[in-house]
Amino acid sequence: MRTRVRAFALKASRRVFRLVMPLYPAVLRREFGAEMAEVFEQRTQDEWEQHGLTGVARLWAGIPVDVVQSLRIPEIEWRSIFVPIFSVVGSFALFVLFFVTSHLAAHCVK
Repeated sequence: MRTRVRAFALKASRRVFRLVMPLYPAVLRREFGAEMAEVFEQRTQDEWEQHGLTGVARLWAGIPVDVVQSLRIPEIEWRSIFVPIFSVVGSFALFVLFFVTSHLAAHCVK
């Protein structure tokens, strides 16, 4: 049973990583694509051997961070992107806070 789960986890990871690969920059894929896939497959096997499915899941949890880090482009002024995002998130959080407090106040007054 464990052998079948291992085979399925490794095969599924390999296939999903192929789907994730286009998220990496084209230059990186052209130069290191084959090695990236090979290293990922080896790391998946190592994680399975050492920690089982938990290790494979932990490996996958790091993939989004890896993709985002590979997209770091020096020409982009990241502050110009993050400030509006934080502004919208902060505004939404304040809206939710006021909505909840006004809703609670309406119930307390009754």
